[in-house]
Amino acid sequence: MVPGLVENVAKADLFEPTLADRTISIGRPPDRWLYHLIFCSAGMARLVIGDDSFDLVGSAFVLLPPSEPARLTTSAGTRAYVVGISLEMMADALGSYPETSGLKVFTEVQTQIEDLPEGAASSLEKLFLSFVEERHHESQVSVMALTAYLRLVLLTAWRLTERQKPVRGQERGTILQRFRQLVEAEFRRHRSLAFYAEQLGIKQDRLHDVCKRNLDRTPLELIHERLTQDARLRLERSSNTIGEISETLGFRDPAAFSHFFKRRMNVSPAQYRELFNSGLKSAESTEYHDWP
Repeated sequence: MVPGLVENVAKADLFEPTLADRTISIGRPPDRWLYHLIFCSAGMARLVIGDDSFDLVGSAFVLLPPSEPARLTTSAGTRAYVVGISLEMMADALGSYPETSGLKVFTEVQTQIEDLPEGAASSLEKLFLSFVEERHHESQVSVMALTAYLRLVLLTAWRLTERQKPVRGQERGTILQRFRQLVEAEFRRHRSLAFYAEQLGIKQDRLHDVCKRNLDRTPLELIHERLTQDARLRLERSSNTIGEISETLGFRDPAAFSHFFKRRMNVSPAQYRELFNSGLKSAESTEYHDWP
């Protein structure tokens, strides 16, 4: 694959141990819309995201969905791996397997696992190292290999979290995060708001209040933002026809898809693709990733 194209779907760095603390910036433009996976060897580290900070003790794994920039400060002697993954590569890694639905939910919320068991830490470090080495291969980088390593990293980390007792957050975070997880799993099925409220065990009015109070958008607006984001990515990055994209996104016909997209983006799907290919439309989204 052309180096520039690989750069758009995956980034990877290994920060070797130093004699002093080191600070690493994560997710700043143009990398804001990447997922970030972090692995730190035994030691101490602090992750700062906005006004929040998290101490990482021992070997640690962190998954950050696309969000605001973060800052990782590692203590002396700590080896850190930082990997950035595009939405496209993440989707390819998740694929369509029995584990896919669980992994999708796992990747859509911030996750940190500290003081990993020795065996798990060793396995994860080998996978991260393989990813970094492949990403910086001297001759030709294999996206197939990168995707395979990523899938194994996600599966390993997910299995570790499945064994842990879940921690219940504050009401705001709990409802919004669960709603986001449901939207991620169901948005192509065009479910009703009643369906989402029932799955969350709350009234529709309660769901509307939480979304408006915390994000200043209605539940339906948030669902439509997610659908629009997926449509944009497919128009930008795939060669599928408008009809094929419409079917994949669950619309009854291309006309309904075109009407929906034009209301959101002020141009038709075909016009959007043409503008993007000519460099007049940005791929950056500032909508769905404002969720917690």
